[in-house]
Formats: sequence, structure tokens, C-alpha cells
Amino acid sequence: MRKAVEGAKYDVVIALGKRKLPGDVHLSVESRLTALAAGELLANGTAKRVIFTGGHTDGKDNPSEARSMFYHMDRKYKGYADSATLEEGALDTSNNAKNTRGSIKPGEKVGLLSVDYHLPRASRVFGSHGIYADAIGAEGVLRKKSDSMGRVLDKYHNSCRHRIELLKEMILAPISWVDPKGIMLRGLAYLLRGRK
Repeated sequence: MRKAVEGAKYDVVIALGKRKLPGDVHLSVESRLTALAAGELLANGTAKRVIFTGGHTDGKDNPSEARSMFYHMDRKYKGYADSATLEEGALDTSNNAKNTRGSIKPGEKVGLLSVDYHLPRASRVFGSHGIYADAIGAEGVLRKKSDSMGRVLDKYHNSCRHRIELLKEMILAPISWVDPKGIMLRGLAYLLRGRK
């Protein structure tokens, strides 16, 4: 994983959604943090544009993860709608990479934005699809914003939810070494989401 360098500027940042469950019309905490970090990167000039990626993981009747993240960012960071595009077809990290690859022009500097624990595996998957991006942790972007955001992040990092997600990622990480394109994990994601 290639970490972002302090002060780096990006032509495009790919913001990864992190799960909406069936029947849950709200974004996960992780996706909300990523959406806010994307807005901050646009506002402070670190990113020229953002691609929000994530499909209809909680059913076709609800907005996609990408659209929900865009709406969340737009509520907090007005005036950046023209700097964001949506990729709404992916249900897993591998398809996030596959579906965004065509939106990246040759020579563009790319950042990959997600919560910290997701970035090592996501970076491997994106690299296996030919997208070599700097990993940008949403928490690091937001922690710089304010002390109150730092307290919110501390509470999140000490939560049971975060511990469970870390454990899941520890289980999934070795699979991504054996299957860098994420084909096995795609099957699991589709099974858990009731898709074929």
C-alpha cells in the first residue's frame, strides 16, 4: 500500500462506499466518514475531482452507496457537485476498481479514499486492476479538520462496531493476497446481499 504524502495533490480521488445493509437506507458510519473526507479534500484543494463508487447494495429501490455518499457530502460541502461523479454499478471492491478504471485518464495522479482498516486490502485489489493510487485514510483527513471531529473519531475507534469491522478485515486480508482481483470475495459479497 502506497500511503498519501502530506501536501500531495490529486487529479482524482476514488471514494469507496463501505456497506449499506438490506433495509438500511442510511449510510454506514464508514461511508459517512469517507463522504465527509471527500468533501474536505475538494474544499482544501487536495482533490480536483472525486469519484464516489458503490452500487445498490441494499436493493434497487434504495439509492446507491455512491449517490448516498454524494448527497451526504453535498449537504456539508456545498458547491462541489460538479467536481463529483458517481459509479453506481459495483457491489464489491473488485468491481469498484473495474468500474472506475475507465474514468481515469492516463497520467492522472490518483488517490484511494476509505476508512483506514479498508485501505490495505482495497489498495491490493485496485492495484491488481492496474490502478496504482495513494491510500488516503478518511480519519486522517477529518482529524485535521477540528478537535470535535477528533473526538467523534476517537469514539468510533473505541466502538464495538469498529472492533468487529477490524476483525472482519483481518479475516478478509489473507484472501486478498491469494485472490488479488477479489473474485472469491465478490462471490461472498453477492451471496450476503442476495444477488446472483
